[in-house]
Amino acid sequence: MKIEDKLWRSICSNNKQRTIDCFEHIYNKHKSYVVFIAQKFDNNPNELQEIVQEVFLTLMYKAKEAKIYRIETLLFEITRFTCLKHIRKKMYHYESTLDITLKR
Repeated sequence: MKIEDKLWRSICSNNKQRTIDCFEHIYNKHKSYVVFIAQKFDNNPNELQEIVQEVFLTLMYKAKEAKIYRIETLLFEITRFTCLKHIRKKMYHYESTLDITLKR
């Protein structure tokens, strides 16, 4: 078992200080991986920062519910889902703006 997987299991425990320390380690180690994946969907630096924040918040809040124990797999899935959600949001905003413009 890799050290990150052990840290991931520690995040799922109830020890708050240990959870914070482990989460910080995982964030520092895997932030570039999340950015790398997110850049495939959107290359806007502001969007990337927002996506990275949302990915790690989701990871933190959904840690105990996760059925996947490899941290890289889980981060990939959360990042992909978050990026697709941002794309849908931008498309909906564009279509709404276009619809308002056409009605005038």
